Amino acid sequence: MKVLHVITDLGQGGAESVLYELIKATHKTIDHNVVSLHSEGVYGSRLRKIGINIISLDIPRGKLRFIGLYKLRKIILGYSPDLIHTRLYHADLMGGVVSLFAGAPPVIWTIHSSDLGRLYKTWKTKLVRRICASLSNRIPSRIIVDAKNTRRVNVQVGYAPNKFLVINNGVDLSNFYWDNIAGQELRQELQVQEDQILLGLVARWDPLKDHSNLLQALSIVKSNGRKFVCLLVGNEMTSQNVALMKLIQKNDLDEHVLLLGPRS
Repeated sequence: MKVLHVITDLGQGGAESVLYELIKATHKTIDHNVVSLHSEGVYGSRLRKIGINIISLDIPRGKLRFIGLYKLRKIILGYSPDLIHTRLYHADLMGGVVSLFAGAPPVIWTIHSSDLGRLYKTWKTKLVRRICASLSNRIPSRIIVDAKNTRRVNVQVGYAPNKFLVINNGVDLSNFYWDNIAGQELRQELQVQEDQILLGLVARWDPLKDHSNLLQALSIVKSNGRKFVCLLVGNEMTSQNVALMKLIQKNDLDEHVLLLGPRS
C-alpha cells in the first residue's frame, strides 16, 4: 500500500510526533512518502533515518503559493498513492483541493486540536478552517480527530458530522516507563539534589499550555515549604522569553525553575 502524507510542517510538535510514530510503526509493510508544506524540521531527519522519502515545498507560513500547489500535484501524479493522508488545517485544504485535480485516491483529513490558541485569532487560519468545513462533505472520505471534543468543536463550525472518526492518542510504553537510572542521570546532569522533588512540563510557549497557572501553583507549593525544582521543556522555554521570565520572577521562582528549551 502506498500512502502520501501531507503535513503543514515537521517541526517539534504533537501532530508531527504522531505522524512519525505512525510511520515508524508501519513503514516495513506500507510505502510512506511525506510532503511538508514548510520545512523538514526535526522530524524530517528522523524520518529519513528510517528510509522515508521527504519532500519540502518551502512555502512561507501564511502564504499560498501556486508553485507549491503545482509541485504537490506533480508529486501526487508521480507517486500515484493509494491513499492521501493530510494533517492540520492548511495541509488538509491544500492536499484535499490538489487531489481533486490529480485524479487522486481517497483522502483522509486529520485534525489534532479543538482550540487553536493564538492561531485561532488569525483571520487566515479561521478562513482556512471555514473553507475546509465547506469542502468536508466532498473531499475527505474520513476526518480523523483525537478526541470527542475536537469533533464537537469542528462540527460547530460546519464540518460534515458523518465523516468523523475518533482515534484517541496513544502512548508507546516501550519509550515511556519508570526508569530510576535515567532519573538519577538527569538529576546529576542538572544538579538537582536528592531531597528536591523533581517536576516537569513539556510544552511550547502558548496560552493553551497555561504556564501562568502552573507557576502560580508552584508558588503555593513553595509557600508550603516544599523543596522542588520544575523543568520547563519546549520551544521558547528559555531565558530569552521575556514574558515567561516575568512570570517566573513575579511568582518568586527563579531558584525553582530550570528552562531547558527543546529537548528530545
